[in-house]
Amino acid sequence: MFIKNFFTVLLILFSQLTFSASQDVSISWTPPTTRADGTALSTSDLAGYEIYYTTDVAMPAIPDATNTGLVSVSPGSMTTKVITLSLAPRTTAYKIYFAMSAIDTAGRKSALSNLVVATLSVPISVPGAPLNLKVAITCASNNCTVTIQ
Repeated sequence: MFIKNFFTVLLILFSQLTFSASQDVSISWTPPTTRADGTALSTSDLAGYEIYYTTDVAMPAIPDATNTGLVSVSPGSMTTKVITLSLAPRTTAYKIYFAMSAIDTAGRKSALSNLVVATLSVPISVPGAPLNLKVAITCASNNCTVTIQ
């Protein structure tokens, strides 16, 4: 009974630990050159971008920091951003969906870009099993002692 309880306690302790791993995702895009109405848009008219990400294939119609992950990107000639996500290990791969919008200097946001998906694996890494477990049982006067060595 002692051995069973000992391993039950160990299993409970391990099941309550949380692990995470960082995964980098590189996002790249082509800056818009026209506005939605077809008029020209210069790079100096762009204030930046917002990149949204979620594990739900149904990206919200109006994404924000309350219903998706959000990364703001400063203006300039930047057309690539590396996003680091902290993901818990699990047996199946994550599918992370990304979309973005451009923001002009007046603060107006574009419609969302096309939706893209990244598949990320964070394998579960558990400790190896203990080796050479030994048990000694000593009995005297109807009283037995179990010792794990």
